Amino acid sequence: MSILITALDHKDRARWEQLFVEYCDFYGFDCSPAKRDTVWQWLFDLHHPLTAIAARDSDQQLVGFAHYQTMPLSLFGTETGYLADLYVDKAYRRQGIATQLHRAFIEHASQKGWSFVAWLTQEGNTQARSLYDKTAQMTDLRYYVQQIQSNLS
Repeated sequence: MSILITALDHKDRARWEQLFVEYCDFYGFDCSPAKRDTVWQWLFDLHHPLTAIAARDSDQQLVGFAHYQTMPLSLFGTETGYLADLYVDKAYRRQGIATQLHRAFIEHASQKGWSFVAWLTQEGNTQARSLYDKTAQMTDLRYYVQQIQSNLS
């Protein structure tokens, strides 16, 4: 199967939403229309750090995506890349598409001059880990999340 990695395009909105909802469902997150609107706007806002690449089949159909962003790291005094999301349609898995998206992200990192990139995945996400364990070093850092009550109401 021939897969092409390209930029995400405005015409991809409906298909991207379908895949993004599946991605959110996989991780057990809400994917409300408001969230989808916000993320979609971020992806095309030149002043927002989040951007995306798309995996397309031979019919130019969107079959996967990767969202990533520039992330400043004060301890290193540099910027690096953070792979926020990577998802491939279930019908297209096990064909190397995630690997192609990941490689495209790494290529972008090289072009940007980032000395390293980072990402997270769940411990039990064995499919993702089978890719990541081959290409990167897992650190001993722990990821903490604390809920914040917003004062914006």
